[in-house]
Amino acid sequence: MFKQVFQSTNRLLFRFYGRHQQKKLIYFESFHGKQYSDNPRAIYEYIRHYYPNYQCVWGVKKGYEELFNKYRIPYVYRFSKKWYQTVSRATVWITNTRTKEWIEKSPHTTYINTWHGTPLKQLGMDINQVNIASEETEKYHDEVAVETGMWDYLVSPSRYTDEIFTSAFNISEQQLLKVGYPRNDKLVNEKDNQRLITAIKRRLGIADKQKVLLYAPTWRDNQAKGENTYHFDLPFDVAKLMADHPDCVLLVRMHYLVSENFDFSHQENVIDVSRYEEMSDLLLISDLLITDYSSSFFDYAILDRPIIFYMYDKEDYQNQLRGTYFNMEQVLPGPIVETEEELFNVMDEWRHQQSIMNEEQYAAFRAEFNAYEKGTASMEVAKLISQIIEQ
Repeated sequence: MFKQVFQSTNRLLFRFYGRHQQKKLIYFESFHGKQYSDNPRAIYEYIRHYYPNYQCVWGVKKGYEELFNKYRIPYVYRFSKKWYQTVSRATVWITNTRTKEWIEKSPHTTYINTWHGTPLKQLGMDINQVNIASEETEKYHDEVAVETGMWDYLVSPSRYTDEIFTSAFNISEQQLLKVGYPRNDKLVNEKDNQRLITAIKRRLGIADKQKVLLYAPTWRDNQAKGENTYHFDLPFDVAKLMADHPDCVLLVRMHYLVSENFDFSHQENVIDVSRYEEMSDLLLISDLLITDYSSSFFDYAILDRPIIFYMYDKEDYQNQLRGTYFNMEQVLPGPIVETEEELFNVMDEWRHQQSIMNEEQYAAFRAEFNAYEKGTASMEVAKLISQIIEQ
């Protein structure tokens, strides 16, 4: 009963405020209002520079205002009265995740979803058995179908992703924007971003002579702590790793759904960058990526730098938790290790300047998964938004 009243009330609010369209209003949201980051940020910054007459407003979850205040980014609190007014009246929505299925899109609104990574793990309606806490598979599929049914466009970085997105989200080929991920423009244009690289390192306190290691794992569906929060334990001895690599700095980047706050204050040259706002910045400055099933390695491959896949729970992850879209042993462009000892051995090879990459496999990987990455994605999406607004 409560759910029906709630949905009816929301529907009335969206329709009431949606009577008055604001033609040049664009609504942005990243990771459920918790971040100023990712593809929405890249598009926003391009529009702010090249289309300054457009009104851009972000949706922010209470408690996550700091960056928006710091950078003077216009925002409204999600689910506040101003949020209902903004979302209902906006001509364009830009988000990078699924949103609540009870949100109602006005007929004058175009919804562009950028998503937040190339999928290795099964997504949406491709998941045969949902292992997310308090979710039933059929109910989950229904919610995905309702929410993705509002999407008018979905950004894609490759032909591989095209096929998965159409299946997992039940959208048509015509809805795909085959332009690459806007957040990756800076990676494609790496050689033009040396000043940015220097600025990021200085901000993090990294010396020019230090090599940068980035550890960026994903979350596990079966390690829930609460609603949209998950537990994670570091699966290797950080102190031992750094003792073996005294000329390096280790950046530890947790997935946005992981709730742990790690204290490395006692450990020299280790920095928790989980709250650093832009993952693409961290990829840009890193000399080596250590990850597991995180989609970050697809983006990192653009830079043609080494990747180690530390998959200590590979069998469980593939067979019980989520499942993957391809055979990882045959496709991934770097060594897969399953124990701390194997990880440290490969790291030792890298430290002694031995190649840990299969160059031929790496080139094939980039051709398969980064085909649309031309460094112009932000511009292409902004051009579409301009066409929608000006029509």
